[in-house]
Amino acid sequence: MTPWGVTLITKKLNSGSFQFLDLFLWACTSVLALSVRPLWEPDEARYAEIAREMVSTGDWLAPHLNGVLYFEKPPLQYWISALSIECFGPNDWAPRIPLVIAIGLCIWSSRKITQLINPSSGSWPSLALLSSLMGFTMSQILTLDALFTSFLMMSLAFFLESEAGGKAGSRLPLMAVWAFLGLAFLTKGPVALVLFAGLLFCYGLIYIGGLSSLQFVRKVVKWEGVLLFIVIVFPWFWKINQVYPGHSYFFFIYENFIRYTTHEHARQGSDIWIIDKSYFLLFLLAGLIPWTRFTLVGLWEMKPTLMSRKPLSADDPDHLRRLLFVFSLWVLVFFSLSGSKLPPYIYPVLLPLLLLVTSHESSESAPLKQTYIGSELILIGIVLLGYLSLKFSDAPSFYLAFLLLLVFVVAGLFLRFAYRPPTKILATALFLPMVGLLLSFHVLSDYIAPQSVKKWVVQSPLDTEWLSFGTYFQGITYYSQKPCRVIAGTGELRFGKDRLSPEKAALQFYEKPSQIDQALADTQRLAPGAPIRMIAKAKIWKLVPKTLQDQWIIIDQNQDINLLLAPRNLSGAALRPR
Repeated sequence: MTPWGVTLITKKLNSGSFQFLDLFLWACTSVLALSVRPLWEPDEARYAEIAREMVSTGDWLAPHLNGVLYFEKPPLQYWISALSIECFGPNDWAPRIPLVIAIGLCIWSSRKITQLINPSSGSWPSLALLSSLMGFTMSQILTLDALFTSFLMMSLAFFLESEAGGKAGSRLPLMAVWAFLGLAFLTKGPVALVLFAGLLFCYGLIYIGGLSSLQFVRKVVKWEGVLLFIVIVFPWFWKINQVYPGHSYFFFIYENFIRYTTHEHARQGSDIWIIDKSYFLLFLLAGLIPWTRFTLVGLWEMKPTLMSRKPLSADDPDHLRRLLFVFSLWVLVFFSLSGSKLPPYIYPVLLPLLLLVTSHESSESAPLKQTYIGSELILIGIVLLGYLSLKFSDAPSFYLAFLLLLVFVVAGLFLRFAYRPPTKILATALFLPMVGLLLSFHVLSDYIAPQSVKKWVVQSPLDTEWLSFGTYFQGITYYSQKPCRVIAGTGELRFGKDRLSPEKAALQFYEKPSQIDQALADTQRLAPGAPIRMIAKAKIWKLVPKTLQDQWIIIDQNQDINLLLAPRNLSGAALRPR
């Protein structure tokens, strides 16, 4: 075992301090942040609406969105959000309960792994995760990736515990590995197995080699674990395919295999090959800020351990560090080769990488690493303050938001010039900027308008009929609690639309922008006397012929991105609160 020193990050705190810091991190990033802003478009509103429709229809088997089948992902997160909505109602925070669970599991798995590789690291990996740009962002926005990653991290933690236990260890950790893999599979699909299996095969090939590497894989593949995985995963997939034949092909082949191997969904990082394949590496480097240079230096310091193929005992912390390194590398390579790329995909890399580099330090580099963090905080602060000044200088809460974001610069200067500050003060300086960022979301919530349609929907009469133009605005259906008509924005709803009868599809989906007059006529015929509102993408609205535009008046708009419109002959004076 390499004798790493106890320095900047691995300063010892007593157990009570660690527990308090974990609780503080969990409370600030999840519990207290649940309702500081409305649901953002498109992801948060989408996943909230799927859960709400489960509750309103009573159909907990088949996910629906805007009243049509939506089979892009398995249902576990929808079920959790739906249970929360069932208990607390369709508000802003109830569907975000999966984030609370995800952050808690990430902190728990982090603590579990640090106990195996360096107990004195305590809460530092969790702090690093939640004070990094990507870690903080993923803890705030409702996507499937946060819950999926938390289940994957729990699987990794129990796998490392099983490894450290050796042959004499209990089989319970391996059972937990398969249980959490099943939950990850039921959250996002087969990528859970691909990422975990890739860790086993890559580690075997890199550090063991030959047929002996298969023995490493066989240690994990136990019949009782596989059976538990099947019990968790199989029932829903079997039942949904029985009720809706063709689900298996659409989900496993189209949504996973074809999405990975082609550009079918037009989500490549770039049309330039080298940029496309570097996409996730660049996002990872940016997402690690203010820990980017700290991480790079830490990996360089660990180079002798990570590059050596010297056999290590199963309970050697360096063996566990190698597993963390291989997992991070494999996830990065796997997604970089994909034909479909979105920034959240790379989130599973973050915690293993930070666990690796915060689990050790050399005494010589520790003070310098603190200055790296400080410099990057100053850089973020300058960028955020510049953006705030350009975009929101006319907002009444501008100066309050400016002071909140100025914390980045103040904390950065403190870390840049303070020499070995007390550990608790150091932790506060690292996390306080993210608290400032969270509060700035709150004070600017009315001005980050393009991200949410809540204000427009809740201030309209309850019986309003809604049209969505240029895209499907997910928040319309969540906040109005009824489907809307979609004009020139079917997109991800096409699978469900194609399974409607032609008559019903023709009354809910209009493929061409020029069909706006048909959508209006259908709405007036089916809901006579009801107020009609339409939310439109401004850049697509500009492409509509002037004669059709003249049939509508603009009631409100936000930053020339989205427009709220009403038919000219039914417009009314303005929005009327409910």
